[in-house]
Amino acid sequence: MHFTFTDVIQIACGESHLVALLSNGNVRCWGDNDVNQCDSVHLTFTDVIQVACGLNHSVALLSNGTVRCWGNNEYNQCDPVHLTFKDVQLSYDHNVVLW
Repeated sequence: MHFTFTDVIQIACGESHLVALLSNGNVRCWGDNDVNQCDSVHLTFTDVIQVACGLNHSVALLSNGTVRCWGNNEYNQCDPVHLTFKDVQLSYDHNVVLW
């Protein structure tokens, strides 16, 4: 997918990777990928409204309130959660959500 930086509406930075939310709801990621924090296999969703990064993991909040997480899961920070959320914030190796 081709995009320009004018398409970017939000950006989040991890330790050595970056996630951008595009105006069409797609996500693009680049940088270090040693623990799949930029793994494009997980970035096939298109209805993203917010992105956030931790040290080596990332989260996308979708328009239906669910989240998708990828990257390092050493502390289960990327385990599936079956709730709906309004906001998500990440830190070093943990996530905080508002539902």
